[in-house]
Amino acid sequence: MNEDEEHIEVVKTVKPKRKLTEKQLENLRVGREKMKAKREMLKREQQQQKRLIKEEKQIIKEGKEIKKEQKKEKRSKLRYAEMQKLHLKKLKDERDLKHKIEQEEKEKAKNEKKLLDFEDAKTELLLKTSSVQQYEIVEDELNNIEQETIIDDHKLNMTLLDLMKKYKGDL
Repeated sequence: MNEDEEHIEVVKTVKPKRKLTEKQLENLRVGREKMKAKREMLKREQQQQKRLIKEEKQIIKEGKEIKKEQKKEKRSKLRYAEMQKLHLKKLKDERDLKHKIEQEEKEKAKNEKKLLDFEDAKTELLLKTSSVQQYEIVEDELNNIEQETIIDDHKLNMTLLDLMKKYKGDL
């Protein structure tokens, strides 16, 4: 009995599947097609959104790069402008210094000429003196004239006129 029992198989009874009508099958097929179309549309929309996001990121990245280049170019232009400005200032300073030196040299030459002219005038005046005593007095008066007075034509003329009035009859 044990052997017979072992060979007995338990067979499950399977219910037969419910048969759908043609209309139900048609509706099922239409519903599946609609869902498939909806899934495809959602998939395309997601792909579209991903593409748009990617494009926005690319635009932002390009914008940042453009700004970076503009800043770099602006800094470069500013450095160039500063260098130009510095160079122009240096040239102006050199020009001003050169002009100042030239003016000083002209003024010095002019003053030296005035001093030489005064020495000539002094010699003429001293030669016009009639005595040694008068010579010494006039020489002392002329030697006491300051360099500032000699350089200023107006002051020199006034001083010499005063001297000539003082010794009018003797000179």
